[in-house]
Amino acid sequence: DARDKQGFQRLEELAQKTIEDEAALRLIAVPILGRRLGVDSTAVLPPASQVRDILGSDKFSTSEVVEFQRVYVLRGSVVKGVLPGDALEDMRARLADRGYGESTELFLQRSREEGQSVLFLMLKEDLPQNEFAWWQWVLCVALLLASLASVNITTFSVVAMSQMNATSMDINEVTKIALKTVPTAVAIFATVAAQEAARRAAASKYGVELTPPFFIPVWPFPSVGCFGAITRRLGTVPNEEASMAMSVASGLAGYAVSFAVLFYGLSLGPDPDKIVNLNFQLLPLLLKLVLKPVLGQSSVSDQPDPFADPISIAFPSNPYTIGGIIGLIVVSLNLLPIGRLDGGVLAKSILGGRNGGFLGFGALFLLLLGSLAPNDAGLIYITFGFFAIIFQSGGESPPRDSVTEVDGTLKTLASLLLILGTVLSLPGALLPNL
Repeated sequence: DARDKQGFQRLEELAQKTIEDEAALRLIAVPILGRRLGVDSTAVLPPASQVRDILGSDKFSTSEVVEFQRVYVLRGSVVKGVLPGDALEDMRARLADRGYGESTELFLQRSREEGQSVLFLMLKEDLPQNEFAWWQWVLCVALLLASLASVNITTFSVVAMSQMNATSMDINEVTKIALKTVPTAVAIFATVAAQEAARRAAASKYGVELTPPFFIPVWPFPSVGCFGAITRRLGTVPNEEASMAMSVASGLAGYAVSFAVLFYGLSLGPDPDKIVNLNFQLLPLLLKLVLKPVLGQSSVSDQPDPFADPISIAFPSNPYTIGGIIGLIVVSLNLLPIGRLDGGVLAKSILGGRNGGFLGFGALFLLLLGSLAPNDAGLIYITFGFFAIIFQSGGESPPRDSVTEVDGTLKTLASLLLILGTVLSLPGALLPNL
């Protein structure tokens, strides 16, 4: 098409002068620079002049239309006194009344120019297609079963025994020790399940369809049992509030369950069988500082320097306390502002795509710092960093309305979750002698 011969140059100009969000730029880049392979279509947009007539000027004042074959970019601003969300819904209704509701989609996005906004009119078939195939169901079930097994294998629970005790143990004693992992496993899985249930409740409120959760077992390098779950959106999110609400709900639910389990475990005191011990040196920095005074006398310690205080290696504990601690760590790591993690979604919603991305580099540095810790403590950060970069990098498609401001209460909760998640993820290796 003659209009798209210089599509790349004009898209680059829009990126420099008009479109603020990288996710919005990616959304229109696919149909502008080339259709998806293997997709044939005869669908076309209505003429730009007709689109301007349909949308009118009482809700959105259009100053310029940048035409591509399969995308129209309308520069302008929402009319003063009209709420952006109301303006968008009114214009979508007008398109539907003229018979274009089934074939097109309208997006309202932020502009680099202060006081200005941008409308995208696209063909729905050019939007990301997120159908859920049969093999993905198989993968979901396989990962669920693997996670149910992996949550029983963590490095936070240790059993102190001599070589003599180890060789003289019978099958009943081995079974007794193995069963001690069950409450911890239940606590970890309950935390992750609560996060996903809360995410789906929030998604339902805003009419967002999600994929089933892909639980992520931590294997073959055991640490926290499960890194949470990957959930993708199957449709367009209506606004930034919906994006933020899903991640806030997930974080709050995860913390609620893990803190409840932790407090319950602390109220029980150490395991009466004296089997379960907490591997203290794996704890993040803040949990080390807060929990050490309430854990009592250490069960295993080391004193490499005879002139320094001994280092606490392990404390008597119980499976519930350990399960609550691991739950806190899993939730906190997922609240780091990286990619598609809950923290990444919150950071980009609060600060914008560019500033949220810069914050993500800081979070990656934190993971790199944690990975320098010796033994299993560093392994937690290495494996989670691998998971975040490989499976949760990039960003979600932009919401239909990214201009409407998010409710202040929700934004405050999101900010607090980001801060808490980051603070609770600070590696304990920063104070190795604690």
